[in-house]
Amino acid sequence: MPNLPLSDLSMTLALQRQSRDLRSAMEAAGFEMTTGLQSDIIEATGGNVEQVFAIDRSLKLLAEQSRGLVQAKNRADITQIALGVVQDSGGDIGLDLGAAISRGDLVSADQVARAAGQALDAVVGALNSSFGGRFLFSGAAEGNQSIASADTILADVKALIDAAPDATTAIADVDSYFDDPGGDFETMIYLGSTEDAPGVLTPDGDRIDYMLRGDAQPFRDMLKGLAIAASFESTVFASSPTDKTAVFTSAAGVIENARQNTVDLRAHLGVEEQNIARTQSFIETQKSALELSRSDLAGVDPYEAATRFLALENQLTAAYTVASRISNLRLTNFLR
Repeated sequence: MPNLPLSDLSMTLALQRQSRDLRSAMEAAGFEMTTGLQSDIIEATGGNVEQVFAIDRSLKLLAEQSRGLVQAKNRADITQIALGVVQDSGGDIGLDLGAAISRGDLVSADQVARAAGQALDAVVGALNSSFGGRFLFSGAAEGNQSIASADTILADVKALIDAAPDATTAIADVDSYFDDPGGDFETMIYLGSTEDAPGVLTPDGDRIDYMLRGDAQPFRDMLKGLAIAASFESTVFASSPTDKTAVFTSAAGVIENARQNTVDLRAHLGVEEQNIARTQSFIETQKSALELSRSDLAGVDPYEAATRFLALENQLTAAYTVASRISNLRLTNFLR
């Protein structure tokens, strides 16, 4: 640094202090411009800052609840899509199979039954839907997929039908496989938890329980009916028109009943989706009211803060320019 006369050194120090003060004032104005709050909360509230802090705590809690509700809405939306796949994939098979049997058209019934395998794949895939790395139909065990593969289900059902002495017994054995407490479905096919996944909390402490499990009866029935229809053609009873009619009639009824109950599940989920949306709206209203109260206590006009910020920025630029010119003053520069 060049040797400066005392007057120049004093001016330089004064400019440094001014620059430091301007930077501090700019930081305060920038804070006020971006937050809408005065930078000195203590001065703004006359020392009564607890009310502002209480509002901030409430806003933070509402923000956390809002994030939870957004996630719940997204999960519910994907769940509705999955239920639509279950309803449509299985429902078409049930209706078409029932219609073919009712008119005695076993050839068409066989064609529908062959399509049941693809429908079963689609239903299993839907029940294994996930969002954000968590499976939607696995209850509290969100890290596990909900349902074993369609091939596993088909192999088990075919083995049960082949082992039965008659078609009536075969249907009863498949019913036991899917419906008995502690039976094969619960121990080998459903891979999730018997406890529900946690719902989403509301500001008043209530919980919206909107999640479904893959072991719900409508899903068991849909898997059962489709598996019976898809596997029957390769069983020992396939050559008997009487047995085929009995088994396909049973499968069509089970599938149609499952379709109707899936519609009911979708309606129930729709109600919970409305509850989620209402809660989101309530939270936004609460946030607006709290932000208004906070602004009344320690708010600042963002436009005024922005104007002040720009003015300070210009002053700081001018101070830097003056300081730079003073530091470059030399007799040799003056004599050039």
